[in-house]
Amino acid sequence: PSPTSSLDSRGGSPSSRMAAAIRARRERVSSSSRPHPSNPSGSGITPSPARLPTGKATPLSADEIKQKYLKGRRDFSGQTLNHLNIPHTPIPDINFHQSKLSQANFQDADLSRANFGWCDLSCANLRDARLTGAYFHGANLEKADLRGANLTGASLSSARLTGANLCGANLTRAQITDEQLAMAEVNWYTILPDGRRGLA
Repeated sequence: PSPTSSLDSRGGSPSSRMAAAIRARRERVSSSSRPHPSNPSGSGITPSPARLPTGKATPLSADEIKQKYLKGRRDFSGQTLNHLNIPHTPIPDINFHQSKLSQANFQDADLSRANFGWCDLSCANLRDARLTGAYFHGANLEKADLRGANLTGASLSSARLTGANLCGANLTRAQITDEQLAMAEVNWYTILPDGRRGLA
């Protein structure tokens, strides 16, 4: 037989054509599995764009605090709530621990047993507020208005009271030192921790 009898008209033996087809297939599989620069994982899934940081959370409004409180939330610690305006509101047992409440308005609010530990309440309006059993340890109450506030049994240990107005406030059984009282403003209507009326 002629040396070319085993070759077909396409220029190769069946075995050589099969080998070439296998190589071509391997090359296609290899190229499809290489990771694309935009998809280093090579998983075939286009990666989603990275999420950018959204920045600081928007401070809660007075209405939002009221709504969340009515739904059972009590913990509002660590919040920045300067100038919060929430007077005449019953929110006992609320927790504002370490929150910033400078110049907030809590006039005539019921804040019984509230946690104001280490809060910034400088220049806050707490006039006539019910603060029985409230916790103010380490709080900044400089220049706060506490006239007529009921602070019976409140803890004011280590609180800063420079310039705070305690005229007419009820401090019966409150944890407060004579040194703290000397930094605040009191009058003959202030009820002192021992129940006496008069100046400290």
